[in-house]
Amino acid sequence: MASKIVCDTNTLVSGFLCKGNEFRLLCTILERKAALFCSPDLLSEFVRVISYEKLRPYVSDPAVLAEKLESMAIFVKPAGTLDIIKEDPSDNRVMECAKAANADFIVSGDEHLLKLRSFDGIPIVTTKIALEKIGVKP
Repeated sequence: MASKIVCDTNTLVSGFLCKGNEFRLLCTILERKAALFCSPDLLSEFVRVISYEKLRPYVSDPAVLAEKLESMAIFVKPAGTLDIIKEDPSDNRVMECAKAANADFIVSGDEHLLKLRSFDGIPIVTTKIALEKIGVKP
């Protein structure tokens, strides 16, 4: 069975806009070696970030990227809200989604998430480690 993963917004943005491990992770999802889970709140955050002025040279139409993400992901609705990470409350949305999805791991490069190491028994790992767990050489 494919690994169930939740990615933070920056991991997804990097995957869509850059070549590298994050792009390779998205490819493994398209190859069905991993299943990406998302929530409506995470999709909204993704759209907000890809609409930043500084990303305009790289994202001509944020709606197109949002549709790609929607087509790749399995959507879940978290049961409630968390307030664990005070420094960046949007990181809590990632953990809410992971809990609702019963994810195998959370993929992030965010220091607030990574320093937790795990949440509710769900490991929080870098993209490189995620690829290794899925069985893809980074």
